[in-house]
Amino acid sequence: MATKFSISVPVGAYHDLMPTCFASLACQSERLHVSLLDASNDPRVAALADRYDGLFAYRRHGPDAGQSAAIIEGWNETSGEILGWLNADDFLFPDAVQSAYAVFDANPSVDVVAGHSAICDEKGRMTGYHWAAAPPGENLRSGCVISQPSCFFRRAAYEKAGGLDAALHYTMDWDLWLRLLGSGAEFQFINEILSVVYWGDGTKTLGMKPARRAELLRLINAYTPAKLKFRTKRGFYLRALLDEMKPASVSRFIESKLRRKTPFVFGVGPRGKLAATAEIIWTHFEDEPKNELVILLEHANAVEVQSVDRPARIVNEGDGFRILFDEPVTARSVVSVRLNAHAARSSRLISCHWAQGVAL
Repeated sequence: MATKFSISVPVGAYHDLMPTCFASLACQSERLHVSLLDASNDPRVAALADRYDGLFAYRRHGPDAGQSAAIIEGWNETSGEILGWLNADDFLFPDAVQSAYAVFDANPSVDVVAGHSAICDEKGRMTGYHWAAAPPGENLRSGCVISQPSCFFRRAAYEKAGGLDAALHYTMDWDLWLRLLGSGAEFQFINEILSVVYWGDGTKTLGMKPARRAELLRLINAYTPAKLKFRTKRGFYLRALLDEMKPASVSRFIESKLRRKTPFVFGVGPRGKLAATAEIIWTHFEDEPKNELVILLEHANAVEVQSVDRPARIVNEGDGFRILFDEPVTARSVVSVRLNAHAARSSRLISCHWAQGVAL
């Protein structure tokens, strides 16, 4: 099979999720040209890369000119006709590349394919979905509605749009999507989870550092319609304020009062807020099969498990549910659990994770 995708993996520092990132790339059913661009000077990165050496078509350890420059380097050193990049603390869902490839293959006019992302914390526990992701179009001018790890694009369209701006360090993805839009690229959104993004300490797109603020204002001033500029700027500032506000319960309360309408993805909204029905979709890449999935909830007594996509026993506990599978769930399998939440009381997903060891 001819190579179809070139994926750059820029590394600025080692992260505990990096083994999962590499494993998720290694399992994709479409053959990839993966480039590892490591500027960390951390021996753990090199040691891990040695374990996955056959995965990389190009590998560089040493200083670079920043994340954007590293991503470009990886694409320049490989020949895939479809491009993407994956941060080392994010990872792909099984068959994500196959799902994207199927759209490109069936629709030669499509230039960009995007999908949903789940969110995880520093321990790899799912905490929700990227609620801002939505079918892209003119709405890109007033906000970045594409989750970057879940986006792939043709090299020809990328080059027509002028390529990635190596001078940008916080908004290079949104800048590229806007220029693709302006160049006439055709976008298609698929209603699937294609990746998992880490949101937590060290995430550089959280907060409103002066450099990030300057990049955002530049894009808003250049691309956002005049009547939407103030609302777009206000939205970014509020998001940054709420993300950094402590305690989190106060931040959630304020956000609930400010929102006119809650955006839900598979029934899960910002901060894990549950709609009346919700679907928890999760996976793993560990060698050891998993027997037990733990779903922790706020106000768990207001939620019930409607169904599980494979035979399992459900144990209702005070703070959530334990899903005990009849057959072990092997690596790269995807499981789905449907929840019903009683409308009389607001409920929230705290986390979803695999229990260690074998369930009794």
